[in-house]
Amino acid sequence: MRISFSCFSLLVWVEMTCLLCGCDTSPVAPAATAMPPLPSVPRLDDFPRSVSPEELWTQVELMKARPPVGHTQEAARERREKHYELLVGLCNRVLAIETSEELRQRATVSRYQALAQLALARPPLAGLKSAKWEAPRETFFQATTPEALAAQPPGVVGEAVSLRARMAEQFFLNSATDQPLWLRRYAAEARKLAEGHFPLRKAEAQQALLNAAQLAEDHSQAAEAALCYETWAAAYPNDSLTPLMPATINRVKSLGQPWKLQGKLFGGTELNLEDFHGSFLLIHLWRSDQAACLEQLRMLSQRQEVYQQRGVRLLGVCLDDEVGPLQQLVSGG
Repeated sequence: MRISFSCFSLLVWVEMTCLLCGCDTSPVAPAATAMPPLPSVPRLDDFPRSVSPEELWTQVELMKARPPVGHTQEAARERREKHYELLVGLCNRVLAIETSEELRQRATVSRYQALAQLALARPPLAGLKSAKWEAPRETFFQATTPEALAAQPPGVVGEAVSLRARMAEQFFLNSATDQPLWLRRYAAEARKLAEGHFPLRKAEAQQALLNAAQLAEDHSQAAEAALCYETWAAAYPNDSLTPLMPATINRVKSLGQPWKLQGKLFGGTELNLEDFHGSFLLIHLWRSDQAACLEQLRMLSQRQEVYQQRGVRLLGVCLDDEVGPLQQLVSGG
């Protein structure tokens, strides 16, 4: 207790002394120092051609484990570009040397990955054709065509098609002038990913198909959307969503097309859409065994006069398979 008290007294005395003499006892902020320079990214010429493929691959693995950084956003982008350019060059060196099939496959996949990252590291300029931007992008797509990958195992092909789909999606999202083109390419690559039945890529392929189909619908490319849904139905016959595809395909194909509606009115006369010419026509599709449909039907019937005064006419289309439930519903009010 005595030691604790003495230390406490000394501490109080020091604080009081500093208050009396006016000394500043607040902590001093460390002086700002310049950021240390980052090591330069090596060049391909720094690696002698006598280096073995195993040594080159060790360097590839080291570079993949150390992604490039920079003090500013622009510096980081430039370092990423140099980093992935070197990775592509090292993988090309490995593939040009006689080596094991396993190492060739790993180098091929890493080359595709580096090419994809290289293209994404060079953002497109709106309305400006830049050779520096276009070249790696087209080089990647040319290097991963089905002909170029014909001799590769399914895992390598699946990796390449997956990268093509992801890159096409990114180009679509970031393009200012070529969105329709890149949307079609994205949908095409998504279909290839599904049709290939690549191991461990089913969930990715399904997500890409649905995403491409939805984007195609949103951008008035009904034909591309229909192809994606048809691919789904063919590639995944046992999936829970597959039974919905025929109706979805019919709906998409009818977008922008004249709609033909035939049938009989409840009184027995044939429906003639010319009777509604000059009016806005609101068509309500319903079934007698769906409570939500019946509730919507009652609500619309109650406001029918209001709609008609505003030039809107209502047409209810019953989707029941038999006419009996409809007759009971109408006769019961």
